[in-house]
Amino acid sequence: MFAAMDRIGLVPVRALAELHAVNSRDIGWGRNRPASGLYLLLDQVHFDRSGTPVAYSKTYFVEGRFQFVLVRTR
Repeated sequence: MFAAMDRIGLVPVRALAELHAVNSRDIGWGRNRPASGLYLLLDQVHFDRSGTPVAYSKTYFVEGRFQFVLVRTR
């Protein structure tokens, strides 16, 4: 996705992301769907140098199968 954005001049330089716990039986499918219905939702917006949003995504991850590392700076 980012390579395609680069080709048309959209260059994200920062992102704002929120991580939420979600409990739903309507999100997943297939035999790897968690019986618990627990997911982590990564909700993010990417911005270009001028602060214009250039991409938005909502991605669900199965709880316990992914690790997120947050780096906070001031």
